Amino acid sequence: MATVTLPLAELHCHLEGSIAPPLARRLAARHSINIDGLIGADGRYIWKDFQGFLCAYDAVAALVREPQDYHDVVRDYYARAAASNVAKQLKMPTLILHAANDPFIRILPETRKKIAANPNIQFVESADGGHCSFIAEANGYDGFWAERQIVNFLKRF
Repeated sequence: MATVTLPLAELHCHLEGSIAPPLARRLAARHSINIDGLIGADGRYIWKDFQGFLCAYDAVAALVREPQDYHDVVRDYYARAAASNVAKQLKMPTLILHAANDPFIRILPETRKKIAANPNIQFVESADGGHCSFIAEANGYDGFWAERQIVNFLKRF
């Protein structure tokens, strides 16, 4: 039986679990907390077993104390997880649905260029839809616009 490597998708993320070691160092310095032994010389968190992982996780989570810390964690995560980092690398057919009035996700001009340059990406942008609320007036169908787009996209295969 052959092994297939599939692209990664972030389906669920714990905020504290998203803190990369460089940010952990900055947060520790901000709060004068010693995190020696938490990050190895290779720049990765150190743990040997599941209990060690839980202790490292708790130590990193304890670094988040103030509103600015939360802001920095979210900003760092989104910078690393942004579509602009992977848009050029997508090799499989990909559908991106976006609403121009999404209050959370803004697609910057440089990211739009990367998306447009990749023939594997079908980008559909509606004027309205907000954040994950692509519901249209039921004009001869159920009104679930996004689901309809996905079904039509998948019919190609």
